[in-house]
Amino acid sequence: MNRLGPFGVHLPILGSFLLAGFCLSCETSLEIPTPTDRETVQSSRKGQSQILPLKIKPFSYAVAGENNLIFLGRGQELVVIKVEDQGQPVVLARTPLAGEVRDIDVKGDYVFVAVRGSGLSIVDCTVPNRPKQVGLFVLPLAEGVDVFHDKAYVAAQTSGIRIVDVSVPGHPRAVGSYQTSEAALKLKVQGTFLYVAASYAGTRILDVMDPSQISEVGFATRASYGQGSAWDVAVRGNRAYSAIPDNGLRQVDIEEPAKAETLSIYRGLYAPVAVVVSESHAFVADQSAGLRIITLGKDEMKEVGRLSFDDSVMDVVLVGKRLLLALKTRGLSVLNVDDPTRPRQEASLVLIE
Repeated sequence: MNRLGPFGVHLPILGSFLLAGFCLSCETSLEIPTPTDRETVQSSRKGQSQILPLKIKPFSYAVAGENNLIFLGRGQELVVIKVEDQGQPVVLARTPLAGEVRDIDVKGDYVFVAVRGSGLSIVDCTVPNRPKQVGLFVLPLAEGVDVFHDKAYVAAQTSGIRIVDVSVPGHPRAVGSYQTSEAALKLKVQGTFLYVAASYAGTRILDVMDPSQISEVGFATRASYGQGSAWDVAVRGNRAYSAIPDNGLRQVDIEEPAKAETLSIYRGLYAPVAVVVSESHAFVADQSAGLRIITLGKDEMKEVGRLSFDDSVMDVVLVGKRLLLALKTRGLSVLNVDDPTRPRQEASLVLIE
């Protein structure tokens, strides 16, 4: 089976194009699309092919949560949702953004959104039913974001990595950058190291202690492109886990980042695109194959549970004992994972327009 990424295209194709939020040869503003809805046009100003948007479809690729609030990407909107214990999720607000929502992180009252087409959007949700964008760091290829202390780490596909000081949310500023050899898709920070899912370059490990002097210290070994393309990465303790759509779930020993080593690969998945880990389990968004639950062992990983949906699972996050799933066309599913081997749905929210 030819397993493609969640957009139905191979990453090397994505890396050959430049996404823009506007047409360089005209004055008309355009929206940023999903890759299956794009057309190549010629820019008269730069003399190079660009992918310019036709329309953003209302699909969900990202979800995040904190306490009883959930933040769901829906096309070019950030949807703010409240859910009480055993209660039905309620939409508090829908905030339009200048592009497609690709990733979300939450820190306190602020939501940080990687928006393909514009950049890192910083939304003040102090009043949840009246969210307001207060800052924007322009980076059209923004794809992933992770916030640690007062810095946002942004994966920007073929533009590499940006480190953004967000200590003043209304005035984000770049303090560091690093050019990855392949498209940077998602990332996670742990301590002074940044773990980057860098497409066919695998999982790269960067020392970011000094943002102005970023250096690569290690990477998850791969023999060839046949090892697959890393789309997401989760980190816990001395282990990193990479979701690889055409390969499976890779477990990497990062106790010594400079000597990162693949310990095992679980290949019994369809096309995993996102992963989150607890102390003993990995929860994998496996697109049309649903949610997959894997036990984590040093020498091997084993599937112990799954949950199917009539939709594609595109993102997964763990908030306490709740698992939040972004369902591509339908919207949101909230699961209870007190017993990880028997996840049960607590609530759902269908947002089909």
